[in-house]
Amino acid sequence: MWSLSNNNLLKGLSVVFLLALVACKGNQTRLPRLEFSHDSCDLGIIYKNSPIKDFDIEFRNTGSQTLNVYKVKSTCSCTVVNAVDSFVEPGAKGHIRGTFDMSNYPARHIKKHLVVFSNGTKEPVHYNIVGDVTYKKK
Repeated sequence: MWSLSNNNLLKGLSVVFLLALVACKGNQTRLPRLEFSHDSCDLGIIYKNSPIKDFDIEFRNTGSQTLNVYKVKSTCSCTVVNAVDSFVEPGAKGHIRGTFDMSNYPARHIKKHLVVFSNGTKEPVHYNIVGDVTYKKK
């Protein structure tokens, strides 16, 4: 009859645990990964007499599986997302395009947010859009 001592059993379980850990770690590198090209989107100066600006936010899939950006939510009605590259292959770039309307805001520095949901991150990513609303010089 075959029998393992306690010491051999612990060694065997340790090896199995380490192999499982390595296998899990290997799976993480095969996942999609969402990375933005810039920390925020700076719209610059936004004049009150022409307050609508378009934005184009670039991101990249730095993982090794297809990235699915399945939802982009604005935290303010002044920011509208018009188009999203939903499926981005590994190594490829994608874009989030939209418009920003500051007609109801006083002249000041503004900071708004987009919340990006994808299979490339466990939690949604918050992305900033900034600009300076001002009155046009005469």
